[in-house]
Amino acid sequence: MGIEKIKEFADAINARDDVKAKLKNWNKVAGYTVDGEDCYIVHTADGSCEYHEGKPEKPNFTMIGSTEIFEKMFTGEEDAQKAYFAKKYQITGDVMGTMKLIPIIKMMKQ
Repeated sequence: MGIEKIKEFADAINARDDVKAKLKNWNKVAGYTVDGEDCYIVHTADGSCEYHEGKPEKPNFTMIGSTEIFEKMFTGEEDAQKAYFAKKYQITGDVMGTMKLIPIIKMMKQ
C-alpha cells in the first residue's frame, strides 16, 4: 500500500511536460522506504522517470517515512521541507539532492 503513493508520484511526473522540463538532466536514483517497503525512481536525462519496486543498488538518496507523511506531502497538506526538519521523515545520502524534488512536489498539487 505505502509504495503505491511513490508509484503514483512517478506516474504523475511522467504525465506532465512542465514537470519533466524541470527535471531534465537530473539523473538521480531516488530511493524510498515507506512503512518498511522499498522502491525507487530512476530519473532520466529527458526528465521522465522509471518506477521500480525493491531496494536500489546505489541510490543518490533515500527518503524514509510513513504512507501518511508521503500522502500529506504529495497532496500539499504537509510541506516537505518543514516535515523533514520536524523529523516526520528521514533522508539518507545526498540530502541536498532532495531539494530539487520540493518544488516538483509543490507543482504536482496544481
